Amino acid sequence: MVSFSIILLFIGLTGIAAIVYRKIPVLLELSPQQVETKKENVKFFIKVKEKIKNNKIAKFFCKEILLQKILSKITVFLLKIENKTSNWLIKIRQNSQKSSKNESKFSKDFWGKISKK
Repeated sequence: MVSFSIILLFIGLTGIAAIVYRKIPVLLELSPQQVETKKENVKFFIKVKEKIKNNKIAKFFCKEILLQKILSKITVFLLKIENKTSNWLIKIRQNSQKSSKNESKFSKDFWGKISKK
């Protein structure tokens, strides 16, 4: 007996294969001109990078210091998030303890009233 999940897996893989089969001609029609424009874009970025390297102001700028500042800000942000979530967890635990105490008081009162009657 074939399970439902295996049938869905087979149908999904068949659908993916059909889509790929239909898109192969479109991929083959990509012209080499598009590849050349990508090469021109890369050349542009290399030129910009060289101009930045040759700039006097950029020589005083250190990549490691920038990276260190960014990473420290990310760390502070993550610590703030962690602190916030821990506060939420503490509040949830306190609320659940209060509710469990309220339930136990209810049951004691309930059984006390029944025993008095």
